[in-house]
Amino acid sequence: GSVRIPASYCGIYGLKPTHGAISQDGLEIAEASLDSIGPMARSLEALEACSRILMDFKNPQAIDNIALLENLGDVTCEAGVLESYQTACYNMNAEGSFSLPYPQTRIRYAGFILTSLALSESLGELLESNPEGLSEGLRFLLKFGPERSASDLAEDRDILAKTSAAMNAVVAQHGAILLPTAPQAAFSHEDKAPANQADFTCLASIAGLPAITVPAGQDDQGMPLGVQLIGAAGNEAGLFHLAKTLDNRMAAYRRPTIFYGK
Repeated sequence: GSVRIPASYCGIYGLKPTHGAISQDGLEIAEASLDSIGPMARSLEALEACSRILMDFKNPQAIDNIALLENLGDVTCEAGVLESYQTACYNMNAEGSFSLPYPQTRIRYAGFILTSLALSESLGELLESNPEGLSEGLRFLLKFGPERSASDLAEDRDILAKTSAAMNAVVAQHGAILLPTAPQAAFSHEDKAPANQADFTCLASIAGLPAITVPAGQDDQGMPLGVQLIGAAGNEAGLFHLAKTLDNRMAAYRRPTIFYGK
């Protein structure tokens, strides 16, 4: 969620494209099957213009319905997130529903394990020759993958495969999925990152699907909130069309007063 989460926290727009739509050349790979390069911008128009330079857009496929995750997968969300999400659902007349084969936290953890394993392999030489060259926090996270048993790792991969199949089946049937972008608004720099901040963004990444986050309002502290639309692989053009409808109805983008004043 490293495009959509910061975009949501900053009250702007972000696109995670279909996996492989933008070259990974030059990217420091964490886990190749999950990594995607994507732009962020202060308007959907700028985001789309930039995206069309970075990748080839196919002809848009009409999106006739929007599916909602039942009970949001039991992910604990801040009150402001739930309120903004409910407003988005109402504005888009979203009615379809679906469930996932595993709990959100288990799905995200399976993705984390694969990332930890891949990074520990790519950074293994540095870990041995100069472990102090990596932060204490990163060294801690890199331990999880290599310590995973073969049977547990096989289960992780199976969870990711079944989640990917389920997500692709939902967008094939409905056209798009509407979710909060993150379960919370931005937090203080002094606070530890919430463990569940990628519970919603991980789904499109695992399934290789395009997703766009748009501003959805602010919480009671004035911090931005976002919602995301997830579409079928290769249908960025159709997803942008849908995102513009959502954005027009929400009308939630606000220039941050911390930079521009009131």
